[in-house]
Amino acid sequence: MKRMAVLVMASALLAGLAACEDSSESRFESDVAFLSSHNSVLVLKNGKSAVAVVPEYQGRVMTSTSDGSNSFGWINREAVAAGVLEGEAARGKTQAHMHPFGGEERFWIGPEGGQFGFYFKGPDPFDFEHWKTPPQIDTEPFKVEESGSDYAKFSRDFKIKNYSGKEFSVRVDREIRVLDRSEVEKILGMKLPENASVVGYYSDNKITNTGSEKWSRDTGLMSIWILGMYNSGESATIAIPVKGGDDLGPKVRDDYFGKISSDRLKIVGDTILLKADSKSRGKIGITPLRSRGTAGSYDAGDGSLTLLFYEKPKGENLYVNSLWEHQKNPYDGDEINAYNDGPAAPGMAQMGAFYEIESSSPAKELGAGESLSHRQYTVHISSKDKAVLNKIAENKLGISADSIAENMK
Repeated sequence: MKRMAVLVMASALLAGLAACEDSSESRFESDVAFLSSHNSVLVLKNGKSAVAVVPEYQGRVMTSTSDGSNSFGWINREAVAAGVLEGEAARGKTQAHMHPFGGEERFWIGPEGGQFGFYFKGPDPFDFEHWKTPPQIDTEPFKVEESGSDYAKFSRDFKIKNYSGKEFSVRVDREIRVLDRSEVEKILGMKLPENASVVGYYSDNKITNTGSEKWSRDTGLMSIWILGMYNSGESATIAIPVKGGDDLGPKVRDDYFGKISSDRLKIVGDTILLKADSKSRGKIGITPLRSRGTAGSYDAGDGSLTLLFYEKPKGENLYVNSLWEHQKNPYDGDEINAYNDGPAAPGMAQMGAFYEIESSSPAKELGAGESLSHRQYTVHISSKDKAVLNKIAENKLGISADSIAENMK
């Protein structure tokens, strides 16, 4: 689709949204107008719900709105305005490692670190200085294959090598679709009251082995990794429910970038809570044995609840390990991750005021022409009625919204 046609579509849909809202209060309208001044933007809409997608950023969902006014994704306006910086221009900037454009739902591949990782070049050490996001999933665009008022389909073919030098030929197919209110209610398993605004969408992601050889666990495999950047806040908390029991290993892994202090990471019953204030860099992981296929966050400041769901495959146990080290078990990885940004080291600048919630597919030994898929649903619910948010959080996250806020004071 041509850039002008995309911008016309975005402008028309924004006009409809703005008609229902005071433009001075429309963060979503402001965000889309800014993005449209630098890239082509697809605004996908279903009722008052809308999402803004940028094809140049690998079909990334930059932000979404439940009522035409609020805007849930973290957007790094400085990075978007700067565009792609390489070489000398990127010296001393985060663009030397990744282009942190932001966006609440993006496509990546795993693993990150280890002998089969894609974010380090062998034989470089596994440290921040040598960490680099591959351009295929960082700066190179996806092709728009098809789009309508509430959906868009993208694709990309590329080759990529892992740390050990194994080359992969891969095709990525990605679809974004906005759900109507009844579809969101079906996912939640409950009827939403009129005083709750909601936006829900899914991304369908598929990778296909377009090479002539079967991918082998002995030389490394690839997984689908879906990550979302959200606006951090003093009252924002990540909440991940896990399976109970004493025979499933640790409830949470918190040693990615060093242990996280007990005032920032808490286990309340069978729910993991992590501060999402972007003041301290930390990452956690939930293993396939512990994962319930659900994660979320709650911001008491603006009364918003974010929920992520994905279709958890049965009988799959190969999850890539992304730890920044040479690994004894490269397939003992996590199914869910969460990240709170902060300085990588004392005195260093950080990427931004955001936190992340992430889900990963299992990895498979795909033969030539075989594919692997991963679908993730994202739902944002806003309401001034605490009883509504408490009920949904209790049902989906194992803890009420009030309890999340109280435990993380």
